[in-house]
Amino acid sequence: MFLPVKFAAVVADGRHYEYVVALRAVGTLDFMAARRGLLPDELIEKISNRVINETECNSRVTYDVYPKSPATIEWE
Repeated sequence: MFLPVKFAAVVADGRHYEYVVALRAVGTLDFMAARRGLLPDELIEKISNRVINETECNSRVTYDVYPKSPATIEWE
């Protein structure tokens, strides 16, 4: 999920302000309620590295593990 928030990143001794991407894994049966899903650390690292290294406008990847159950799937 692309967030319209910018964070600082240091690149070549310069500070750049770029956007944030959030990962949110959910489990659901009916798409009305959901529970937090778990992603393996290796997958989170791989996704994060690809987003940062293969896109130009993102400086950070977050992993949303907000523990509310049941939860809606939409970002709140």
